[in-house]
Amino acid sequence: MELNDQVGTLTLNDLSIWKGTITGGSQLGVVVNGGSFGANSTATTTINSLTVNSGGTLGVYVDGTAGTASKLVANTVTFNSGSKIGVTISSFANAAGTYDIVSAGTLTGGSNVTTSSLSLPILFKGSITQSGNDLELTLARKTATELGLTSPQAAAYDAIIGNAASYSTLESSLLQMTTTSALQSQFNELLPDYAGGAFDFVTRGSRQAALHVADDLSLFTISKSGLWLEPLYFRASKHDGDSIGYSLSGGGVSLGLERTTAIGNVGAYLDWTSGTVNNHNQQSLGVNNIEFNAFWRKAFGNLYTFARVGYGKSSFKLDRTFSGVVDRPTSPTPPTAAGRAIRFRPPAGSPMIST
Repeated sequence: MELNDQVGTLTLNDLSIWKGTITGGSQLGVVVNGGSFGANSTATTTINSLTVNSGGTLGVYVDGTAGTASKLVANTVTFNSGSKIGVTISSFANAAGTYDIVSAGTLTGGSNVTTSSLSLPILFKGSITQSGNDLELTLARKTATELGLTSPQAAAYDAIIGNAASYSTLESSLLQMTTTSALQSQFNELLPDYAGGAFDFVTRGSRQAALHVADDLSLFTISKSGLWLEPLYFRASKHDGDSIGYSLSGGGVSLGLERTTAIGNVGAYLDWTSGTVNNHNQQSLGVNNIEFNAFWRKAFGNLYTFARVGYGKSSFKLDRTFSGVVDRPTSPTPPTAAGRAIRFRPPAGSPMIST
C-alpha cells in the first residue's frame, strides 16, 4: 500500500485481517482493536505509530528458507494487556533463529507480549524478549518429546520434516497445524503400516485354517482317507496405543486331504485368505495370503498330538490417504484486507490516498 507519507489512520476491529507491505507510511497510525495487522513478506514496514489492544494481533512473517523475518519500525509502539503476536512461518529449513521484529522510538507495554502471547505453528516454540525499544523473536523447532509424539512417530519425525521441505503444499499443511492431535493424525497418514495389522491378518488366517488339524474331534475312523473343504472368516481390532489402532476382516477357504497310517494320520491342506486392514480410514491395506501345509497327528488315549509344517506367500496393496488443510498462503502475496470493520481515514482536508 502506497501512502505517499500522508497523514492517516488505519483501524482494525473484530476479525479484520490486514496483510501486506506499506510504503510511504511515515505518518500512518495503526490501531488494532481486534483481528490482525501484519506482513506477508520479510520487508520492513515503517509507520508513525502502532497500538495493539486486547484481542488484537501483530502479524510477523518468517521466511523459513532464507532465515529472515518481517520488521515493523515506528516512532511509537504500544502493546496493551491481552495483545498478541502471531507468527507465520513459510518453511522448516532455516526458520530457527532470533529475529528483530519491532523497532520503536518509544516502546510501551513490551512486557504485555510475553512468550504466552505468541501464536505459533504447533511444530515450533518461541519466546519474545525486549531489548531497549526493540522486540526480538526467538524460534526453535520442538522436539518429539515436546510434541508428545509416539515412539513410531518420533522415529520418523526428522525424516517427515526433511521430506516435507520438498513438497510445498505438504509443508504448508504441517506448518498450519495448531494442535498436537491434528499433527499426530497427519504424521500417521504419512507413515507406512507399522501397527502390526498386516502380520495380525496373515497369522490369524493361518491359525484359523490350522484349527482343523488341532481339533481332535475332526479325527475319523470310518475310512482310511478324509477330505475337507471349510470356509474361513475372521475379524479383529486394536485400539490406539503407542502405535495406531486398526481393524481387519478377512475370509477364505481351506481344502485338505489326509490318510490314516501306522504312525498316525498324515496329510496336507491348502488355505487361501483375502481381506483388508484399515487404520482409522487413513490407510487401507489389501492382503492376500496362500499357504501349503503338511501335517501329522495322532491320539494316544487322552493325549492328542499334532505337528505341521508349511510354506506361505503373502501379497499386499496399500492405499494411503493424506488429508491436509492449507487455508491461507505461507508465501508472500499481494496486500490483503479482510474483515467486518477496517477503516482508513485521512484527516479532513488531506488529499485522497490510493490503496
